[in-house]
Amino acid sequence: MQTNGALLFREHVVATPDRIAFIAESDGTETRVTYAEFDEAVHRVAAGLSALGLAPADRVLISTRPGPGLLQAVYGTIRAGLTAVLCDPALPRPTAEAYLADVGCVAAIVEGVGSGVDDAVADSAVPHRFTVSGRWGRPFAELLRAEPVALPEQVPPRHPAVAFSTSGSTGRPKMIIKTHEHFHLLSRYRSGAYTASSPGEPGTPTRYLVATSLYHTGGMNAGVMLGLLRGWTGVLAGAFHPAHVLRQLARHRCSTVLFTPSQAAVLLREVALLRDLDLRHLRSVRVASGPSTPELLQRLRSAFGGTEILNVYALTECAPCLGQPPGEQQPLESCGRPWVGVTARVLDDAGRDSAEGELWLRSDLISEGTILDPVTTRERYLDGWLRTKDIFRVVDGWYFFVGRIDDMFVCGGENVFPLQVEQILVAHPDVLDACVVGLPDPALGAVAGAHVVLRPGATASAVDLVDHVRRHAPVHCVPHRIELVPAIATLGPGKADRRTVRSALEGGGTVTRQRADGDDVRARIVETWKSVLDLDTVDPDVPFLESGGTSQLAVEIVTRMNALGVPVDLGEFFVDGSLRQLLDSADADPVPGG
Repeated sequence: MQTNGALLFREHVVATPDRIAFIAESDGTETRVTYAEFDEAVHRVAAGLSALGLAPADRVLISTRPGPGLLQAVYGTIRAGLTAVLCDPALPRPTAEAYLADVGCVAAIVEGVGSGVDDAVADSAVPHRFTVSGRWGRPFAELLRAEPVALPEQVPPRHPAVAFSTSGSTGRPKMIIKTHEHFHLLSRYRSGAYTASSPGEPGTPTRYLVATSLYHTGGMNAGVMLGLLRGWTGVLAGAFHPAHVLRQLARHRCSTVLFTPSQAAVLLREVALLRDLDLRHLRSVRVASGPSTPELLQRLRSAFGGTEILNVYALTECAPCLGQPPGEQQPLESCGRPWVGVTARVLDDAGRDSAEGELWLRSDLISEGTILDPVTTRERYLDGWLRTKDIFRVVDGWYFFVGRIDDMFVCGGENVFPLQVEQILVAHPDVLDACVVGLPDPALGAVAGAHVVLRPGATASAVDLVDHVRRHAPVHCVPHRIELVPAIATLGPGKADRRTVRSALEGGGTVTRQRADGDDVRARIVETWKSVLDLDTVDPDVPFLESGGTSQLAVEIVTRMNALGVPVDLGEFFVDGSLRQLLDSADADPVPGG
């Protein structure tokens, strides 16, 4: 038996009850929650859930807007001895329905405003349903008003606490379980070791910005969970708007932040803000949840001056695993060394230790397995080791990411890792982003193909980019097909959807389809806007972000516009996008159906 993981931050409740645990903004209003207030809310939610008579480890689906309420629901569920199953509200209804059927939840806490997850839960057989909006089911506020009761403080060591969903490479969510023991193991890192060299200003509580999704390990595990264990103050960024995020870093004097590579690339477009804002208190910028190119890391180093830039590698199945040891300087392009308590091996194709090969990990931080996918569990969890399926190179004890085994292809007998070609493409001054895949070839086995996103105003052609790679790489790495697209299709946070990219390239046609004529294209643009943002009526001049848009929804709209033959730049659209902009891009002024 051991202490419930949701109680481990209570030492800070006792020592510093009035310290701010979280700062969040919503509709222009700032909310501050102290450690004492958060602890009380967690206890009330746990008491309300316990009153339902649920069995230990029963699963509770949680899918609400990011903010203190989401964290109260998660930690209250864990405190009640139940398992919090995190489900991103942005999931489309069919995916959410499949996930609900797989997971088998007995209760759900959702926003209740009509998202795909909301609708899936509303029409499901889940017996206990709570909504933040109170539009149907029982209001979540009912749990927050529950009378506190005595709750058991001990749980079995391997008792499931929280489940993250991960799409892996298939697109169908799988469930990765973190136990209460995981919280205890995380507590040994609370000193800040293996993160920033100097985590905060002396004599002041450290503040960290949560800019990545709270439904993935980057935001919840590496952000909130560690922040609470350390007694830090978390600033919840909400929807990712690059200018807003930079202003939050400055206004709240945050010491550390984690971005995905795609977020970092968009932030770097805010040249004026990066120049004018006072970010001297920012000690560490971590980049994770996807491979970072050397060019991106160098640009971050230049943009943030003396701030430490850390290239982070972690898995939902094992986080943390590699990092910067105290007192050492991690090479910019390296992902660090194995954490204390983590054993790492790099094995070649014959299973022998090698300087380059597949990374295998052994650690008590490794999750219980990939629930709902027994085949993956059997393939990747072997005798206490986790196969990462990632290729690493080890130089002087530092680990450098090379590429994914699943992504690698063989061209004329030579191994090609897409990341290496992507790095060359992104080094071109006109290129913002790239995704490389292997395409079938009857003579060579496979050849490289790529989707490439150009910077605003760039004029490079596909032929120019092929020539650029030819000048910087062996012939087997040179793409045989490059298509210029407005955005790279994504699968999960920071992960390129290589299946979609490969399918588009194998189709033989260009990404931009034949545009419909007249009112048809205008009507389809409006319907797409309504569908993606789940709106009944629209004002064409209301900005995308003010309409409830997120970075993930921006990619969806831009991709669907491209399919309609309406080219839209993702970066520009995400910052200033509106329905009017889309209609203007299609040379259409009237707004049908608004």
